[in-house]
Amino acid sequence: MSTGTGVRQDEINSLVRQINNFLLLSDQAFDWLAREEGREFSPSTYGQLIYSLRYILQHPALGEGELREEIRLVASALRSGQTGQLSWGNFVGEFKSSIARLRQALGRGVLKGWVADGYIEFVPRLDFGPVPGRFRASTHLADGALYISDPVPPEVARELIEALRQVAKAVGQEVIAIGPPLRGSWFQRFWVHVLGVSSSDETQRATRRLAQGLEDALVNEKAAAIDKARSETTLNLMRAAEGVNNFAAVLGDVLLIKITDSLDRSHVHIKTLTANERHVLERNDWTALRDPEALLMNLSSVAQTATSEVPSRVDGAPPA
Repeated sequence: MSTGTGVRQDEINSLVRQINNFLLLSDQAFDWLAREEGREFSPSTYGQLIYSLRYILQHPALGEGELREEIRLVASALRSGQTGQLSWGNFVGEFKSSIARLRQALGRGVLKGWVADGYIEFVPRLDFGPVPGRFRASTHLADGALYISDPVPPEVARELIEALRQVAKAVGQEVIAIGPPLRGSWFQRFWVHVLGVSSSDETQRATRRLAQGLEDALVNEKAAAIDKARSETTLNLMRAAEGVNNFAAVLGDVLLIKITDSLDRSHVHIKTLTANERHVLERNDWTALRDPEALLMNLSSVAQTATSEVPSRVDGAPPA
């Protein structure tokens, strides 16, 4: 069967959304290749496509069966192109064939509740990056989101997003918005590139630098204001955050929460997420960010839930 036993409808909808997002990314890839002869994927393009597939393979609603096997074949084709096991021409043919087989399987009803283009809340954007041969720094890719729970003018939300981006940029991370934000309360998705990373240790160091930059701006405000070396990006984030009472953001592996209580006192919390905590946030499509106070109170239970629910095997291998 294509879904696990006892799977809730909202988890099936989430799986449908993630598969549709990947298919949109693959459509963009084929369109980009067709526009100019001689184009090839950059490492960041492979990384984004493979990351999207890995998330689908980890999804709790995806059971064993034909659908998982077809997704594994797509992932295998991408890895063969990424590692050079297939020539470029053979890779493109195999990648297109594997996507066609996946679409055919979905059309046959292997996923109950499948709706083409269903449940898409934003349009993902594939990052084609520098062309091969000019790519110098490897890239660690993650995703993230920002949720502002108060009604705010669009310019206030954009100012906060830009300030967060600049703090990330100052420590070697690139934050790219995915599609248009959802208005009302403000919700925005991101891709987060950690540039120049070639090992898990370097990724962890980049995460610590980002967490420290956010702490300088929003927790250690007085020290940051005095320290001129941190001035512009830090002070910009301080000013932007003043205009938003309650928000939660995930940038890579860093969670940032600001809560304003009934006495108008602000409380800022910055946390480096464990793999289990990230999994639960991603699996639920970041809906936990919609209530920053509840999320903060339940982080320990989120970790316990993730420990019991994360699949023990992904793509035929134990989790990292």
